[in-house]
Formats: sequence, C-alpha cells, structure tokens
Amino acid sequence: MATANYWLSFMVATERSAAKGVESLRRQSIYAAVQVFDSGYWDETTSFILFEADDDIDVVGKAVVAGLDSDLDLLILRKVSSASARYWGKVTQPTSLGGYVANIARLL
Repeated sequence: MATANYWLSFMVATERSAAKGVESLRRQSIYAAVQVFDSGYWDETTSFILFEADDDIDVVGKAVVAGLDSDLDLLILRKVSSASARYWGKVTQPTSLGGYVANIARLL
C-alpha cells in the first residue's frame, strides 16, 4: 500500500477515565500512536495533527484511539487522497458532521 496523508482532529475530555486514565495520558497516547506511523508529523495547532501512514484508514484509526475512552473523548480522522473519513467516540451529532465531512463513517 502506498503512503497516504492523513489529518486528525480530536477532543480529549478533562474528566478522568476509570479505564484509560487522566487527560494527559490519553492525549499522549494519540501522539505516541501517530509517531509509530510518522515520526515527522505536524502538530503546530491544538488538537490537530497531519501525518503519513502506509496503512488503511481503519488500521490507523484503531491504533490512534486505543488509549482513548469512547464515553469521554472524540476523534475525526481523514485520509486525504481517498477523501474517506472516520469518527469515533463521543460524537453527539454525526449527521451534522457528515454535512461537513463527506464520506465519513463510524470507526468500528
């Protein structure tokens, strides 16, 4: 599979997760997962990362959300070349989100 560009946007809740720990640990888990795919990722803005990966969007998505709590946190991932996208976690308005991000589906 060819290398693809991805972007992700996320919100890590300030509440402590019984299963996944405090906010700072959950936030760091995102960066650690992205670094496995691309050590030169771009993250100069808050809660938004650009990076490259050789893997499928679902493989990338599952790796990135592994340290998050789906009842508290949320994430949107977009594979730029194919315009496919995934959302995960505490997304309360998926239909509205779909109006802004075409071809988006829940990450299973």
